[in-house]
Amino acid sequence: YASLVHCGGIAYLFTRAAVGDMRRWRTLVRARAASTVEAAFSEPTVAFDDALAMSHNAGFACDADGSTLLAYGGLGNWAFDTAPNGRAEPGVYRTTATATLPPLQWSPPVLVVTGNKTETGCREERAGWERCEYDGKISVARFRGRVWLYLRANMIGGGGARHVEATSSRDGIRGWSR
Repeated sequence: YASLVHCGGIAYLFTRAAVGDMRRWRTLVRARAASTVEAAFSEPTVAFDDALAMSHNAGFACDADGSTLLAYGGLGNWAFDTAPNGRAEPGVYRTTATATLPPLQWSPPVLVVTGNKTETGCREERAGWERCEYDGKISVARFRGRVWLYLRANMIGGGGARHVEATSSRDGIRGWSR
């Protein structure tokens, strides 16, 4: 689950690493000046720790201002009973950081897309799942003045076919449309 993002003159390489029993993830970041393509990335440091509870599927982009990193992620339904930050609502959360060399200082995560099928129209067809889990890698893109999220849709029960669903918003926070 790697993401390469250029923001604020810095190239960031985000990856994830399992912690313990694979129900916790840590997001790692490596960085270098964006203009020095030949230079090696820095050694990895922790971008998110367990407290943000976003590393399971985090996707990254640079905001339209060119100097703010955007991160979208969240834990699957199975993890919210034990989420270290006490969040009880499954869904996609957003956090931001000023584009600087690591360590990055992230804002508190804000729920932007709920796992509620009725509210969002998301697809979760596995038996026993009342909400969308968004359990795969989230991809984020900025295109034509909108933030686009590409999310896993579990279309067939029993862990079968998985597809991609998309949603977009002008400000990356509210007004998501499919």
